Amino acid sequence: MVLATASWDNTCKLFDLRRRQEITTLRGQVLALHSVCFSPDGRRLAAGLGDGGINIWDLETGREVLVLKRRQNVVNPVTAVRFHPSGDSLLSSDGETLHLWRVPSWAEIEAAEKRTEAKRQ
Repeated sequence: MVLATASWDNTCKLFDLRRRQEITTLRGQVLALHSVCFSPDGRRLAAGLGDGGINIWDLETGREVLVLKRRQNVVNPVTAVRFHPSGDSLLSSDGETLHLWRVPSWAEIEAAEKRTEAKRQ
C-alpha cells in the first residue's frame, strides 16, 4: 500500500506503508501542492497546485508528464482533486468552483513527447 502526501515545498512524497519507508519524492513546477489523488489504474498521481492547476506524474518513472493550467488568472489553490473512475478526466475544486479536466491517454502523451523530441533535433 502506498501513501502520497502533498507539501508546501512543491513536492509529493510517496511512502510504502508496509515497509514504513519513503519510496520517492516527486517535484512540481509550482510552489505549494495542496492535494493528491492516484489514478484508478495506479499509474499516475495528480496534485492540485497553488496556482489553480494540476501536475500529473507517471509513477513508474517518477517523471512529470503533464501540467494542466486554467485559462484565466486563478489565485485560489486546488484543494481537492479526484480522477473519474475511467481515468480520462479529473475533477478539481478550489473551495469555490469545480473544474473538469480532460486527461490525455498514455498514447496521446507519448505522441506529444515524440513531437517535442523531433522538434529538438
